[in-house]
Amino acid sequence: MRANRVNFNITVLPGDGIGPEVVKEGTQALSQIASLYGFRVEFQEGLVGGASIDAHGKPLTDPVLKLAKESDAVLGPRGRCWPCGRSLACSPIFAR
Repeated sequence: MRANRVNFNITVLPGDGIGPEVVKEGTQALSQIASLYGFRVEFQEGLVGGASIDAHGKPLTDPVLKLAKESDAVLGPRGRCWPCGRSLACSPIFAR
């Protein structure tokens, strides 16, 4: 075991449509890469988009935004912001 092991906290935001299936594969791939190269990844999931609207009445809640901002990376949707229509990549939490 390495003394200087690196850990990464990744916020996972599956979103809607094919997002959950794509993100699931992405987390599995990242876990395998971490294992091969000797680092750890810890995933924390949050709701965005339609799933968040259904559960909370809005597409992005403050706790999920805070979680994403405090993480090392965000794995999630690549689409359009609701309701402004801009690319989600324009947001600082999604552009890391």
